[in-house]
Amino acid sequence: MPSQVLEARREWPALIEALEPVAAKPVRGRESDTALILTHLGFAYLEVGREADAVSAFERASTLDPADGAIRVYLAQALLAANQYDRALEVTRTERKADPADSRLARLEADALRGLGRFDDGATVLRTLAAASPADASAAQNVAEYYAAANRYADAAGVLKDAVTRFPDDVGVLFQYGAMLERQSLYADAERVFRQVLARNANHGPTLNYLGYTLVERGGRLDEAVALIQRAVALDPHNGAYLDSLGWAYFKMNQLDLAEPNLRAAAGQLPRDSVVQDHWGDLLAKRGRLAEAVEAWRRALSGDGEQIERAKIERKISDALNKLGKR
Repeated sequence: MPSQVLEARREWPALIEALEPVAAKPVRGRESDTALILTHLGFAYLEVGREADAVSAFERASTLDPADGAIRVYLAQALLAANQYDRALEVTRTERKADPADSRLARLEADALRGLGRFDDGATVLRTLAAASPADASAAQNVAEYYAAANRYADAAGVLKDAVTRFPDDVGVLFQYGAMLERQSLYADAERVFRQVLARNANHGPTLNYLGYTLVERGGRLDEAVALIQRAVALDPHNGAYLDSLGWAYFKMNQLDLAEPNLRAAAGQLPRDSVVQDHWGDLLAKRGRLAEAVEAWRRALSGDGEQIERAKIERKISDALNKLGKR
């Protein structure tokens, strides 16, 4: 299967298997082609949690094609994922000297500073750029995302509320504002904002998925939730987050035959997503496949750790192991 198809389907392990032999045999005179292959390989490594390999791939790519500054940006991202914050900061600051107004580079610098325990310094980097770029919605969004990454959702919502006023036609800003309201458990306000997004763009996939998943988590209107998420999946059939939402909705409706293929696909695509692995574990447990469920829950605990209750998952593992021991 062509690597482009594997990448479009987000079949990361298969893509890695296809690209590694090619990347290992660079052709003299075609260095830029090998660098491109290494770049795609690096992103695939990141998706499956192989951060050190991603760093190595981007380093090789940058050596082969030193004129491509984008590769060094990708290297900085990989260094952040690998918790190599000092190196990430060094790479990012070097790139920012050539383009100090680039909001993506500013965000990478801020994230490196946050990783080094210098949260306020990172916030200053982003706020300074946002103040200097009043017409750039992405600069304001970066400030909000930075606060959200530190679970400071009220601060993020405040930034986005102002941005919604300044960028009334930007549905991405409006969507982010709704997400930050939801993170604060302001569900009615979040739903109102999400409905505003869909009134402007009925095919905004992130909103269809987020609103649908929120309805699932609140335990009601499951039929409407499924309809919303199905629309998101139709727009992006291989999006692991959307497939997880759809599978989880079916799970909540006890439609396990519909839930399983969606949750399996999501779990295979997003091995580092703790919530996705937890959902897959719950499905396996309900199917009576306790040993597999334990493996999935352990992946949840070793994953990104976002939006999970560790103690709850640990209890599920303990209960499953006790049941397995009695067989």
